[in-house]
Amino acid sequence: MSSIVGLESILSLIDVQPPYYALQNLFIDDHHAAYASIEVEQSLGKEAGPISSGEIGRHLAILGSCSVASLNPVKSKHYYLASKAVLRRNPAVRQGGTATRHKLYGVAAGKMISGKSAAASCYIQDHTGHILYYLEVMYHVVKEETFKRANRKFQMQNIFHDASPNPYKHLLPLRNIEKSIPLVKAELGMIEPAWCYGHFAELPVLPIARLMSQLIQTAGIHAAHLHGDDEITFQVLSGNAQADQLAFAGDHIQVQSELTYARDEIYWFDCKAVSNGSKVVGQVYVELKVMPAAALTSSAYEQDKLLLHS
Repeated sequence: MSSIVGLESILSLIDVQPPYYALQNLFIDDHHAAYASIEVEQSLGKEAGPISSGEIGRHLAILGSCSVASLNPVKSKHYYLASKAVLRRNPAVRQGGTATRHKLYGVAAGKMISGKSAAASCYIQDHTGHILYYLEVMYHVVKEETFKRANRKFQMQNIFHDASPNPYKHLLPLRNIEKSIPLVKAELGMIEPAWCYGHFAELPVLPIARLMSQLIQTAGIHAAHLHGDDEITFQVLSGNAQADQLAFAGDHIQVQSELTYARDEIYWFDCKAVSNGSKVVGQVYVELKVMPAAALTSSAYEQDKLLLHS
C-alpha cells in the first residue's frame, strides 16, 4: 500500500542516520518506488549547480536503499553498501546553473537481485519537473550483525549528539596538491570520525558519495590546470564510480586524477582514492565540461576556495 514513511520506520531498516540521511517527505508507492524531496546542503566548490554530483549520489543512493528495503522480505536493519554507480546528466538540461534555494525531488525504483545484492534506478528533478541527472546504483546487502561482526576492530564509541555540527555542508580540504599535465595528486589526510556523522553509528566510515565529491573536485582542479585558468568552473556530464572497500575513520587518504582524454572543453579523468598507501577505496571515471567562472555563484565558490587551494 502506498504510504508516507516515517523517519523512525525507515531508519529501522537501513544503515544510515541523520544528518547523512537528509531525505524529506519519504513516500513509497505500491510498486516499491521511493520518492522524496531534497534540500541542497553541500557547497558546490567549483562545480556548476544547482547541486553537486557527489550530493546527488548521496541522496539518490539512500533513496534507492529505501526502495530496496521495502522489497527486502527480511524486515530488519541491513547495510546497503553502494558498490557501483553510473551518473548521467540529462543532455536536455540547459548549460550552467547555480545553487538553488528550491527543493529538488528524487525518485528511485529498487530491486533485490539476491539476498546479498540489489540495484536501483534513480533520477533527480528540479522544482519545475525537469530531470537533471540519472543514477544507476548497485548495492552489497549485508545484515547488521554480519557487518558489525566483520568490522568490529574499527568500532568506536559514538561521539555524536543532536548538537553536533553537520559535516556535509562543506567539501573537505585537499592538501599538498601536486599538479602536472598527466596527473594531479592531493591528500585528504586522516579521516576524522566527525566527517562520517550518521555513516555509521559506532562504525564511522567515510561515505563513498563524499569521497567521490573529493575525487571530482580533484578532477576539476586538474581541468583548471590543463585549461590554464584556476578560475574556471566545471559541469559533470557523466561519472562511473566503484567502491569495493571501505574507508574507516583513522585511515589516511590520498587522491589523484589522471587525464585520459580531452576534446575541446571536455576532459575525461580516471580518479582514485587510496587508503594507507595501498588500499583503493574509491574510483571514478568522470567526464567534465569546463565552463566560465561566472557559471557558479560567487558565495558557493568563495566558501570552498580556501579549502581547495590550501
